[in-house]
Parts: sequence; C-alpha cells; structure tokens
Amino acid sequence: MTPSFQIQEGYGQPPPMFAQEIAQGRSVLANASPARLRAELYHAKGSLNRLLVLLWHKDERVRTAAALALSGGDGHRAYIPRNGHFAGALLRRLAGQDIASTPQERLEQVSQALHTLLEQSANDLRGMANMHYSFLSSALYLALLGTCRDAMASVRRLRVAVAHRGLCRLLYELKQPSVMRRLNAQDAAALAHEAALALAAIPPQELLCFWHGLMQGDRRRRLAYAEALWAFSDRRVVPYLLQALEGQHPDVAIHLVRCLGRMGDPQALSALEKLAYARHRALRQEAATAMNQILRGLERRPSRLLLRPAAPPDFERQLLRPLKERRETLLEPEELLRSYPQEARLAEEKESG
Repeated sequence: MTPSFQIQEGYGQPPPMFAQEIAQGRSVLANASPARLRAELYHAKGSLNRLLVLLWHKDERVRTAAALALSGGDGHRAYIPRNGHFAGALLRRLAGQDIASTPQERLEQVSQALHTLLEQSANDLRGMANMHYSFLSSALYLALLGTCRDAMASVRRLRVAVAHRGLCRLLYELKQPSVMRRLNAQDAAALAHEAALALAAIPPQELLCFWHGLMQGDRRRRLAYAEALWAFSDRRVVPYLLQALEGQHPDVAIHLVRCLGRMGDPQALSALEKLAYARHRALRQEAATAMNQILRGLERRPSRLLLRPAAPPDFERQLLRPLKERRETLLEPEELLRSYPQEARLAEEKESG
C-alpha cells in the first residue's frame, strides 16, 4: 500500500506522535469546508492550529514535515516535494520570529511568510531573464518552479488572503515577454494554473488587489488577471465582474463574460444584453452564449418548475359547459340537505315549481 505522505530522502521521518498530528492537519487541509477550516485554524486545539505550532518545533524533522504538509498530499496519494526547497525557504522565514501566543497571530506569521516567498519567486522569475543557461542555472530553474508551485498550493489550501498580492504579481510577471523567453511554455502555464486556483479559493471580498488591477491596471495586467477567472466558481464575484466589465477592452471583456455565463446569475443579463450589440464580433458571440447559459439555468431551477402547473386548466371549457351538465355536481347530496330542513324545503319548492 502506498503511504499517504512521504518526505524526501535526507530529512527523515518525524516521531510517530507528531506524524499523526501532521496527518490530521493535512487531511483537514485537503478535505475541509471553508467554515471548518476557519474553525480548525482559530481553535487552540484544532488540527490546523496544531500543525502551525509544529512549524516552530525544536526537532528539524517535525518542522520539515509540518511545512511540507501545508502544500502536499490529499491523504490518498504519495507526495514527494521537489527537492524540498519550499520547506527550507518557509522555515528560514519563520526561524527569525518567536512563535505567537494566539492562533490568529500564528496564522498571520505563516501568511506573511508565504506572501514573502511568492514575492521572492516573482523576483527570481524576472531575474531569470538575464540568466545564461548552464547546469547550475537548470538546477536553480527546477528549484524555483518547485518552490513557487508548493507556495501557491499552500496559499490555496490555507486560503491565505494576504498572499493574493503575491499571486497577482506572479500572474503579471508570467505575461512579461522577457520572462516568457526564459520559461518553458508548459511550466508557465502550470504556474498560472496554480495561481488561478489559489485566487479562486480566497473569499472574493478579500481580493482587493486583484479586482483593482482588473479594473484599473494596464492592459497586460488586466488580461493576466482576467485569464485566471476560469477557476472562479463563487457567485459572490458577480458584482465585481459587472463593475469591471464597464468600458473594458474586448480582449479582457471576453473572459469576464465567460465567467458571468458560467456563474448563471440573472443580474448579469442586462449588461450582457448591451454587449450583444457590441462592435467586436467575438464579444457579441460570447455575450449571446453567456445569456443562453443563464436563461437555460433559470429554466432548470426547481423553484421555477414547482411554480409552473403540470397542465394548464381548461377554464374556457369549464365556463362554457351547459348548466344541465353541471346541475348534478353543483347541488348538494340529498342526505346532507336533510340535516338542514329549511334548505331541503326550499329545494323541494324549486323542483315542484
């Protein structure tokens, strides 16, 4: 049976009692809902809070295993970090700080360290533009990509809002021609993919830098951010998308419209209807497709299906039916009339008259 967690050769396994705590924290990171994740982080005895505490443990094996658990494994597959650079880089940033006394402060320490790590990765990507390839630079290339990937995975799993500025910086750097000349296209796509997933995991109201850049940044920045919208699934992003859509360049607006169509929120219909008459042909087509997606979603909603009658009643036929045909159904039964003498007498007088 494949173990659920492995540490690269050279680090060694942590003691069993700590390995169990680390495994519990890793399982929560992989499977917990946002509400449970928050509870586990802020509760003094929560599994995730215990995992963060172990980042300052005196045993290096425990510290390393805890750092690697932030980014890897889902409890069902083996995880071997790429050269272990992420763990060392994160722990070096935490080593100069005393451990905080409250869970909130500890989370802030780890969040800031992850943000710094992402900023450093962005700087390293830019620095590679002036690098001539050699065996040493190839090793640095692999270390940089592995560290950057693991840092973004940790941000996604912990839903670290403060680190979204570093994610935005990475997306922008990946759009720079000088950086792209030095990066393998598949590696750049993989980094952008992981950055989009990390941004989508953070609550939309906390992505202030992202929305600001999408609305007011230069065209290359706006396009870099817009291309990450494919990963978003939280419908709370719709107001931000509608605000960013106003006066947007068609190349950027296309990604916004696709996201709006996927969200299926009817409040976007008026904005999409205006774009259906835009001069840009591709934008018109995307707007029409998005409108159809939203309308089809509305037709499938259970609330609409419950309110719609299974077969419309034939009111006209009922109203035009002759009175003689309806007489038998309109008159009350004879047994019931007998219990009301006055009504029974009136009925007999009518029949005799």
